[in-house]
Amino acid sequence: MKYNKHFIKIRDKVIDFGNGFSISGDLDEGIIECTFELPDYKGESFTTASIKKYDACDIYFGTFDSQDDANNAELGDLKQEVWGYVHSLVVNEDKEGGINYSMTVKGTYGLTKERTAHVSSYSGYLSEIIIWGMKYTDMAGYLGGIEDSGVVNNFNIKVKTSNVFFEVMQGIKEDYALYIYQNGDGVLIIESPSYLAKKSLTVYEYDLEESVFTIDYGELNNNIDSVVVHGLNCVGIAFDPITYQLKNSLSGIPASTEIDLTKLNPLKIYNLNLQSEEDCQKLAQEKIVEIAKNYSITINCAYDSRINLGSMIRIKNSKVIPDTQLWIVKKRDLSFSKEDLSFTLTLYSNSVSDFPEDRLLGSKGLLDTDMLSITEKAESTFS
Repeated sequence: MKYNKHFIKIRDKVIDFGNGFSISGDLDEGIIECTFELPDYKGESFTTASIKKYDACDIYFGTFDSQDDANNAELGDLKQEVWGYVHSLVVNEDKEGGINYSMTVKGTYGLTKERTAHVSSYSGYLSEIIIWGMKYTDMAGYLGGIEDSGVVNNFNIKVKTSNVFFEVMQGIKEDYALYIYQNGDGVLIIESPSYLAKKSLTVYEYDLEESVFTIDYGELNNNIDSVVVHGLNCVGIAFDPITYQLKNSLSGIPASTEIDLTKLNPLKIYNLNLQSEEDCQKLAQEKIVEIAKNYSITINCAYDSRINLGSMIRIKNSKVIPDTQLWIVKKRDLSFSKEDLSFTLTLYSNSVSDFPEDRLLGSKGLLDTDMLSITEKAESTFS
């Protein structure tokens, strides 16, 4: 049994009460959000009623092996789950419970949605654009740092024009296949997908027999790494090399000589209205992108403070998915009260969904099998 402990730091005041905490973050938006309840507290130096929107608010959490360890834990013994600000504070009152406060706290990266800059056009290296954008929105002091070593910074990029810097950052993310998100320590992470950006990375293991309580596999028909379209006397094939890489624990995107076609899980489509290889190929590519964007699994598991958005996971002892499959944490949900705890991770592996479609489709796209020199081999294998 584990014993929970939390602290809330509002401005310079640290408190250890509150209940019904729910902390959620995902790679799509990159902004952590936390909701919880506070009583109508009135102390000498702090009252709940004194809390204002945009007050600094940080959330710390940890689990301990004994109640004594939890009681004696200090701020530095816990993980910072939210580096944030008060987004909303709603007051409720009922006859039996009295006054109660419902709070929503967001990670400080969320301020880029709420603050406008006096400039709307940016150009230059990625690192320069970020520094300028944070300066123009007065955001630099509200982050725990910026970590962009996982991307190449030595080329000029084009970005979306907007006075709202969050929209600029989302445009960069979508156009250049980047993750942009903030972790609980306040650091803004900007990186290409970790399996491409890092020569070595930590893979955390969860065991279905020990640390995983339930797995929702979703639609298993979406666990597809290749699509074969049969037209009228023609065939088109799309192959997802990144899924193959993750499923077989390869160190990089596979070359054609590394591909074992017997390990692929193809979807076969028959459409006799298609009369050219190009049309079949186009449909196959579009279908595999659609599948990739919709495939994920969800695990409810033991809390591990090391697991963050973008972390790499391997699941052992599953009867459905192989131990070699690597998964990326796409969404992270932590809920806790004094005695209860739930930790849920949404994981995905079909990582072509990280890339803009113009880099996937077409004769020179990532999904083009001619580039990998496997089309003829695949046709004979999947026919």
